[in-house]
Amino acid sequence: MVNRGGRSKACRTCKRRRVKCDHGKPNCQRCEKSGLRCEGYVTHGEFVDETIRFSKDAIPPQNSQLQLQLANTPSKTIGRIHSPPPLLLDENTIIHTHLFSKIDEVKSLMSNLDSFSPSNSTCALAIRALAEIYFGKMNYNKRISDSGTRDYVRALRRVQVDLACSTVALEWDTLASVVCLCMFENIAFTDKTGWLKHYEGITQLVKLRGPSRHQTPLDRELLRQCRFEIIVCALINRSHCYLTLPEWRSIPWPASVPKTASDTLHDIFARVPGHLHDVDSVERGEADDKFFHDLRQRVETTLSDLEDWEQFHHHPRPLTSLSNPTLHSAHSTRDKALLALQRAIILCMSRLCAVLNIPLVAEIPAAFEDRQAVRIAIASEIYQLATSCVGHTTLGTEPLLFIFPLQVASMNFGEGSVEEKRADEVMNEVIAGTHGFEIGRRRAWRTSRIIPI
Repeated sequence: MVNRGGRSKACRTCKRRRVKCDHGKPNCQRCEKSGLRCEGYVTHGEFVDETIRFSKDAIPPQNSQLQLQLANTPSKTIGRIHSPPPLLLDENTIIHTHLFSKIDEVKSLMSNLDSFSPSNSTCALAIRALAEIYFGKMNYNKRISDSGTRDYVRALRRVQVDLACSTVALEWDTLASVVCLCMFENIAFTDKTGWLKHYEGITQLVKLRGPSRHQTPLDRELLRQCRFEIIVCALINRSHCYLTLPEWRSIPWPASVPKTASDTLHDIFARVPGHLHDVDSVERGEADDKFFHDLRQRVETTLSDLEDWEQFHHHPRPLTSLSNPTLHSAHSTRDKALLALQRAIILCMSRLCAVLNIPLVAEIPAAFEDRQAVRIAIASEIYQLATSCVGHTTLGTEPLLFIFPLQVASMNFGEGSVEEKRADEVMNEVIAGTHGFEIGRRRAWRTSRIIPI
């Protein structure tokens, strides 16, 4: 017989909201931080009528203060969705353990949960959906994959309920739930724009929370996981990114918390969408000479900071390093993934630099630079960095880290070229095929506004 835990000792408010209670006395601190009245603790047997809650999941009207973009419910699931029977304990443990052993980023999302045993919280449901779809896809188990899709739809509905409450919307669990749903879409790719809708939802939700809510280690780590999505969302929309504001660059990282190489690189990356927005104004003839020269100086500073970042963190020099096997093997997978991202950021600025007559590589004057050759050389570096880390036998999150750089690299190779076909093979057969990240499959982005080439 499987052992069962005792009755929950959480306060009435936390039990009703299905969140983890801190058991503070006389009142729960979590309730106070959320601006809610703590209803106290149960000291004797208490009957709770759950009939209404289980008979219908009522969704409150849309809150005008917060409208987040989330992926639409798949068309096949329209209509009444019956909750699937709970997974057996052993199976539930297996699929979660499989997820955590493969995708490190998910571990921190479990921090507010007691365990990965079945739970009714939104975050637990979102994690379970992610674990099921990933396990089902990697092990060709349609039953578990279908269960993951059903839980994904249920989690989407729960998130909409949570977002309708102004206090619950700001909680860590709500943002963590949306991040899990975004990861689900990276694997399942249920809709061509589903991932982008989740990116937009993360962007709005983090902005609504504000920088001051990301100062604890747990909240700061969650912000780290969201920054790439926020920047890419701004890049696609060619709009200024709020992560460049001083408060977002400083408040979550006090002096006692030094920034990592990844933190610094994302600080620089966050400027690029704004540069693209401003160069659009120049091309439309809406900017004067002062604006043009100011933009040119800012772009030059960004390129210089990218080069300084590379030297400060002891990465190999661009266009020369990969011919040296010693340098090539001296860096970890994370180092190489960041280096590939740095190269991709430079390629994102290629047309921008052409308009402003700025060389992509500092050592080569713009007048003598063969821009196409330089772009292909940088794209080739990204490909070599990726293939040195990602293969059919690779474990962990390495494939996920190279998806964006490889997509950018492929767009900069000649159409139909051998280089493009090799990059596409890594994306289609290895990242999407072997490792299950369907978002990594080569897409027809050439007409996209992401990287005009």
